[in-house]
Amino acid sequence: MFDQKQIDAYRSIAAPAQQRRRVMNLAAEKEPVPFFRTAGFRSLSAAAACLVLVVALTVLGPGHAAPEFSMDGTPITAEAVVLPQNSHIATLASARDRNSLVIPLTLDGKEETLLSASAGVLTVTDPETADTLFTGETGSVSQPVSISWELPADEAAAPRTLTAETADHVCTITVTFDAAENCWFIRSSVE
Repeated sequence: MFDQKQIDAYRSIAAPAQQRRRVMNLAAEKEPVPFFRTAGFRSLSAAAACLVLVVALTVLGPGHAAPEFSMDGTPITAEAVVLPQNSHIATLASARDRNSLVIPLTLDGKEETLLSASAGVLTVTDPETADTLFTGETGSVSQPVSISWELPADEAAAPRTLTAETADHVCTITVTFDAAENCWFIRSSVE
């Protein structure tokens, strides 16, 4: 495409001396780079962005965990389960004899929680000291507690509920009697 004569002619072209000096001086003077274009600024920006994310997740994060109820160490879930017939929980026969059903529960939670029962009496105790914190249908706690929920054993009654309400969540325990199965069921729901 190009012959040797054209290539030599192209290479022999020289810039004027004055322009050549200006270009060489510009390369030697090298202007200072603005701080926001340096690697140090980028690292500082990345650290600040991470800090903003950590603070945002802490403040606006998922919030506190919902209060959790358990019975004999087993969490109560949304799936209805038969109340176990053991020494801690009254069987239907003994409930008929005593006219009450006693359900031992444990509430795990460290934030302020309002407890309220639709029926029956709550006896709330500190599991470590066994001190009674309150007895009645409603009360407030801010620590893990043991609850003894005594209900009337009237099988025909509507489902009974125990509600634990925190600033972020409402957890409801529902106890119902199933005449077909001839047993009590318990389940939990969280809003």
